[in-house]
Amino acid sequence: MQRIAYVILIIVIALNVRAYSQQRENLAQPFKSSDIETETLYETAGDLAVESFEGTSFHPAGWNRITNFSGAGWQRGEVGQQVPGFGLTDIIDAPSGGGSFVAFASWATGDADGLFSPGQPTDQWLITPQILNVQPNDSLIFYLRYFSQFGDNLDVLISTAGDTIAAFDTVVAELEFRGAGNNAWQKYAYALTDFADPGSDIYVAFRERVSNNATLGDALFLDLVEVVSLVTDVAGPPTSPERFELAQNYPNPFNPSTQITFVLPQRATVFLRVFNLLGQQVAAILNGVSYSPGRHRATWNAGGLPNGIYFYKIEAGGFVDIKRMTLMK
Repeated sequence: MQRIAYVILIIVIALNVRAYSQQRENLAQPFKSSDIETETLYETAGDLAVESFEGTSFHPAGWNRITNFSGAGWQRGEVGQQVPGFGLTDIIDAPSGGGSFVAFASWATGDADGLFSPGQPTDQWLITPQILNVQPNDSLIFYLRYFSQFGDNLDVLISTAGDTIAAFDTVVAELEFRGAGNNAWQKYAYALTDFADPGSDIYVAFRERVSNNATLGDALFLDLVEVVSLVTDVAGPPTSPERFELAQNYPNPFNPSTQITFVLPQRATVFLRVFNLLGQQVAAILNGVSYSPGRHRATWNAGGLPNGIYFYKIEAGGFVDIKRMTLMK
C-alpha cells in the first residue's frame, strides 16, 4: 500500500509541474511562419507526390521513421479522434484539402515510458523518400499545426548523403512554438535550391525535439507534404490551347512512377485523383491547385500500392475526364 501511495504522489507532483509549466509558457514568443510566401500557381515536381498519410500503414511506403529514447515515434492520427497523450477535449483535424488522417508527434510518441519524466528529452524523425534531381523553383510545401499548451520544436533538415540522422547536415528551418500563439494550420514553403545544389538528390526530415518532456512537448501535426515547381508568369505568353485535354500517362504500364500530362485552355483549379477498381480513392496528386492556361505535367509515385489497374480522374473548370493505367512491378 505504501508503494501505491508513493507512485500516486509522484504522478500528482508531475501533473502539478506540467500545470505550472503551462502558466509559465504564457510568456509566448512570436510565431515563426515560413521563409517564403507560397504561390498558387505551380506544377508537381520531383518524385514526392502529395503525401496526406491516408495509407493503411504508417510510416508511408518509401518514408523512414527514426526515434531516440525508445519512444514509438511519429504516428498516424485519425481526424475526429481525441489527441493521444493529453486528456483534453481537443480532437485531431486536417487542413483544407487534407484527408482523414495526419501525421503527429508529441511528448507521448517520443517518451519511452509514457510518464512525465523530469529531464527526459524527445527526438523523433519522419523522413521523406529520396527526391531526385532537384531543380530551380522546386519548393518543399507542407502544412503544420501545433497545440498551445506546451513548448515544442520542429526542425526541417535536408540530406544529400542518405536517410540516417547523421546525414542530415543542412538545416532548412528551426520552428519554435511557445505558449498561446496561433495554433491553426499553417502552410510552409521553402525553395529547395536555397539549401541544395540544382540536380541534387535529397531527403527531407521533419524532427520533433524537446529537452524535457515533463514541462515541454506539445502535439505537432503534419499533412499535405509535397515538392512542387513554382511557376512564374512571363510577358507575352504563348497562345492558349483551344480545349481541355487529359493525356494518357507515360510510361504505361509503369513501375512505380508515371507522368500525367494535361492541357488547360484557361486558368483553372485542378483536381487530379487516382482510384482503384473498387472506386476507392488511393491518391490525390493535385488537390485544388490553380494553373494558368497551357500544358502541365504531374508525376505520381505508386510505390506503396499493389499491382493492378487504376484510374486517374481530372476535374478542372467544368472539364472531367478519366483514363486507365496499369501498375506492374
